[in-house]
Amino acid sequence: MKRRTFIVLICVLLAAVIAAVFVRVSMVKLPVTVTFVSDNETVATVEVKDGAELPPNPEKEGFEFDGWYLDADYSAEFTGFENIAKSVTVYAKWATAGFEYALDGVRNVYALTGIGSVTAADIIIPGTHDGLPVAAIGDYAFENGSIGSVIIPDSVMTIGNHAFRSCPNLTAITVSEDNAVYRSIDGALFNKDATALLVYPAGLDGDYEIPDSVTVIDGY
Repeated sequence: MKRRTFIVLICVLLAAVIAAVFVRVSMVKLPVTVTFVSDNETVATVEVKDGAELPPNPEKEGFEFDGWYLDADYSAEFTGFENIAKSVTVYAKWATAGFEYALDGVRNVYALTGIGSVTAADIIIPGTHDGLPVAAIGDYAFENGSIGSVIIPDSVMTIGNHAFRSCPNLTAITVSEDNAVYRSIDGALFNKDATALLVYPAGLDGDYEIPDSVTVIDGY
């Protein structure tokens, strides 16, 4: 009987020790970090604390850095360390470099006005340039260009006349789902509520079913 009681006491003590160790381990606060990734490579890991600073912007030939995002689909922009409560990974977004721009000094936004030195067929229009939003694509911006596809960010609020005129190789226009003014459907450009077909790419072959919502067919 005494032996059984002794064994029970030992078990109780061991359980208490294990529980105490578990509590102490669980109370250890692991550091919260932000891992910065560009093209599947980690470029920096920063601990979230007072005074934490962003790493230098990465560089990539032929592209300009267009911000850090909380997901690889670039649907949620990383805006700083203030609201980060757990460790996260953020991803560098890249846009085509070399376009021509005009600054609207009143609104502090840029308009993309020309293809500039860009030679790539598949282009990504940046959401920002020199720290300011790219809010417009100017008249005739890509006229007579050899572009094959274009991705338009949510920052673009205006697309000028004939912006994609005489682009025989253009097969697809893709607009960010977060854009408040425009949308794309199967490679063509529409206004947001899809009542106006604005641009049908010249190089888009095959049958195309225009949505029933369309009441206006325009042309850039």
